[in-house]
Amino acid sequence: MNKDDAKDVEFYAALVNAWLKTKFERDKSLLNISACAIGLLIISISTIEVKSADSLIFYVFALISFSLCLILCIAIFNVNAKYLESLLNKNNENYYKLLLNLDRIVNISFISGVFFTLCFALLIY
Repeated sequence: MNKDDAKDVEFYAALVNAWLKTKFERDKSLLNISACAIGLLIISISTIEVKSADSLIFYVFALISFSLCLILCIAIFNVNAKYLESLLNKNNENYYKLLLNLDRIVNISFISGVFFTLCFALLIY
């Protein structure tokens, strides 16, 4: 292996490492934000008088969306570990598609939670 090939391998390894760290940090951020949003929603419903059924519906959907995001983020950490183990053991178990689907659902549930929370906030004021 010549010097340029070694540099290419090191560069590729650094890129993969940076990609993995970015994905983990994003998932940890979504986990933390969802947990905080659930706490704020629970505090807000106990301190603010709900004036309409519409606002209560948006509240429930926001709570469900952030809860789903929280649960799926924890599941993603578990599946990530299994995926990395299968890569190390050179198994043919395909966790990649599962991770892609879980990521997609987490993104949708988080964005939905933000949307429903905004709708709830607009209706209570």
